[in-house]
Amino acid sequence: MARLLLLVIGFGLFLSTPLSLYSAQDYIKENPELDRLLGDSSPRDRDALNKMLSSMQPEDRQKFIQGMIELRLSSEKNDIIVKRVFAKFHKGNQKGLTVTNHLSSEPLTSSELAELAELPLNGVLEIAQLGKGGVKGAKKEVRIVLIMQKHVDSPVKFSLPDEGSLMIVQMDDGWAFIPKDYTSSDKTIVIKPGRANKTDVEWDATGNGAYAGSEVYSWSR
Repeated sequence: MARLLLLVIGFGLFLSTPLSLYSAQDYIKENPELDRLLGDSSPRDRDALNKMLSSMQPEDRQKFIQGMIELRLSSEKNDIIVKRVFAKFHKGNQKGLTVTNHLSSEPLTSSELAELAELPLNGVLEIAQLGKGGVKGAKKEVRIVLIMQKHVDSPVKFSLPDEGSLMIVQMDDGWAFIPKDYTSSDKTIVIKPGRANKTDVEWDATGNGAYAGSEVYSWSR
């Protein structure tokens, strides 16, 4: 009995050694601001970060945590989430716009359709892509409606607003913007030729040139 008791005590002492310190100490929870900024992180990510922090010397750990906090605070302030509606315009004899869409029930609001009709834009809008994404942790959101009617021969780049919405419309004689007098930021959207008869669209949600995007439009020969 005494031997069993000694084994239990010894096992308990082993679990309490620095080798298992990580499992008992949550460095993220100990830093409320870091805990808040990592609120959308998965338990697995938080677990991995805690494990890494536990392997550092106290001074290095504190510097690393402070650097993470500063980086995430900067992202909250400056980076954006991009909500996008990409559509292809087909000219028609009708007055106003008809939307054909197999992706979502209401990709465009009634006010957006009214503003587009005033350009004027009369015909059919075919929704090509819908999506939402950007920098994890960003608090500001930008809604982009891009409407194209033909391929581009070379890349074109436009500034995005820092918040709010912007409609970019390819017209016969150039590009129209709604609103016309929007306040631009260091974030941009790039429309460029892709594979044969394809158009790619990319956007920078950070202002640092870290573009995301994909092939969006396909054109008949």
